[in-house]
Parts: sequence; C-alpha cells; structure tokens
Amino acid sequence: MMGDPAVITLNRPLQTLLISVVVLASMLATTILSSFRNNQDSNNIAGAQIYLAARKDKKNPHFASPSPTPSPAPSTSPSPSPSPSSVPVTRPIKVGIVVNDYANRYGELSSLEASLGKSISTVSIYKQFGSKYNSNLVLDDLSYIKSKGMKLLLAWEPWNPEQGMNQSVDYLQAITQGQQDTYIRSFANSVKTYGSPVTIRFGHEMNGNWYPWGNKPTQYITSYRHVVDIFRQEGVTNVTWMWSINFENTPYSPISNVSSYYPGDDVVDAIGIDGYNWGSSQSWSTWKSFKDIFIPSYNFLTSTYFKPLVVAETASTELGGNKPLWIEEMFKDSLTNSFTKITEVVWFNILKETDWRINSTDASLQSFKTNMP
Repeated sequence: MMGDPAVITLNRPLQTLLISVVVLASMLATTILSSFRNNQDSNNIAGAQIYLAARKDKKNPHFASPSPTPSPAPSTSPSPSPSPSSVPVTRPIKVGIVVNDYANRYGELSSLEASLGKSISTVSIYKQFGSKYNSNLVLDDLSYIKSKGMKLLLAWEPWNPEQGMNQSVDYLQAITQGQQDTYIRSFANSVKTYGSPVTIRFGHEMNGNWYPWGNKPTQYITSYRHVVDIFRQEGVTNVTWMWSINFENTPYSPISNVSSYYPGDDVVDAIGIDGYNWGSSQSWSTWKSFKDIFIPSYNFLTSTYFKPLVVAETASTELGGNKPLWIEEMFKDSLTNSFTKITEVVWFNILKETDWRINSTDASLQSFKTNMP
C-alpha cells in the first residue's frame, strides 16, 4: 500500500536542510584544512630561510659550511743536499793540449788525437814580447788549428825568455809607457786577420815569483789594461781575455790575496788556473791529487768572480804515485763531482822538468783515452 503523503511532504524540507548543513560543513572543513596547510607551508618556508641563513653564518658551528681543504703547506726545512759524489756532471768537459813550439808540433798533435780516438778542443801555445824567434803570430803556423776548428789559447809573455829573470827591459813598464805599442798593434792585427777565436792569457801566473812580471800587482794591472785597450782600438773582436793565475801565491799567502792582481771585470772574459802534480820529481814536492791542488783556488774564484773558469795548465808526473789513477780521478771524480764550474782542462803535454806528457807510459795514455770525455 502507498505511504502517507503528509510524511513525504514533511521530510523534504528536512532533507534540504540536512543537505545544506552537509554542504556548509564540507565548505567549512575545506576552509579549515586550507588554512592549516597554508600555515604549515609558511612554517616550512620560514624554517628553510632560517636554515639557509644559518649556513651563511660561519660563526654557527652546527651550520657553518665546511671550508675547502687547504693544500699541504710547503715544508720550510730545506731538502737535504745531495752529497758531491752523487751529483753527475751536467756539462761537457772540453780538453785542450799545450804543444811544443817546434815545426812538427801539429804532427805530434795529430798523432795524439789518433791515439786517443777523440778530438782536442783547444791548442795552447806561447809567445813572448822580447823573443828573437817567437814573438810574432805567424798565421801559417796556425793553419792546422784553424782547419780543425780548434780554439787557440795563447799565453802572451812580457819578457825575453833568453834572459831569464835578469831582463834588460822591464816589459811591464815599457808596455805602460807606450814603448811596446807598435809591436802590440801589429800583434793585434795578426789576431784580427786570423779571424778564428783566440783566447789570450797575458802575463799568466803573475802571482808567482818565477817570471819577471810576477809579484807586481799594480804594474801588472796597468800593463794588462793597456794591452786590451790597444786591441779594442784596433777593432779586434775575435779575442777572449783570460786572467790566468797560479793555483797558489808564491811566496805563500792566502789565495784571496790574488785579487790584488785582478785587472777588472771590463777586461776579463774568463779565468784560468794553472797547477801541477809534481809528485816526487823535485826535492821540494810531494804527490798531490787534482782536488788537493785546485780546491782552495777554485772555491775562492767561484765565490768571488762570475766568469767562465778553465784549468789553463795542468799535468802529472809519473814519479811518486800512480799517474793513470790520477788521470782517472781527475776526469771521473774531481771534475764530475767537485769542480762542476770548470768547463775545460788544458793538459801540458811536454817533456820538461819531468815527463808531463799524456803518453809518458802506455798505461797513462790508456787511462786518458778511457776517461777523457
């Protein structure tokens, strides 16, 4: 059967009201939820801002950003220096030869080169101001040196060797006073005409007492500079000026005293040292190694002057020791480890006070051949 119509009519307004309440409740809930979410987002943003601000604030140990890891600081303590024996030679050692002043000297030099199987870089000869036979630079005599591309090392001695220590002319004074200018100019032009490199050792070993120009520092310097001035006036450009001392002063004094003979940086291009191992060949001599001979003068010169350094004369006798071993130690030890600023060694290859020659014995020749760079 059908329901009561009044009841149906009565329920419709209630239903509408209920629906409205539900809608309003839903809208209210949505509004409340939205408000809650907005507040939460604001709180999140504020928190993030606080966090970022805190990261920028390095005073805050909890939020400070880590600094980059610094590179290790270099040690302030120096690295240990290698012992001299562990320092390899870093430059080629050139070898020159002093040859006799006679007609076959270059034939002898050629034979020596053939025996060594190696080339000689420099040939050293001597000229004297007052000699009747050996005062001028004869270009024909130098043709062999020039053709082989060797350098010429010239010891130019202000004396007459025939007169020994009792000279009729004081050559240092004569040079300073201009009395030797004509000869010097002629010699300068011969060097200029020669054209190839020439190194001149004027008045070598001036700190010794066995030459008449020795032990006269003031006169030596004045005459040295005068000679250089004339060469420059003549426009000679193929010359190197070498100040060439003996390894020690005679009479003996501290090696630093050799500075009293130094003519000046403007007239010195290179420095030479002369020294020999006389062994037991003389009553006053004893066996000395290359290092024993040269270390005091080497240390002084390299700490005082900044010029190329050459051993301009050296050799060893056979008497009183082992010459082959002396040669080996010179090349393989001394020049390699202790004398690293020496660029060349010139061997006095002459039979004179003793047998200085490389081939004084087969063993010495073999040692030179084996150990020469």
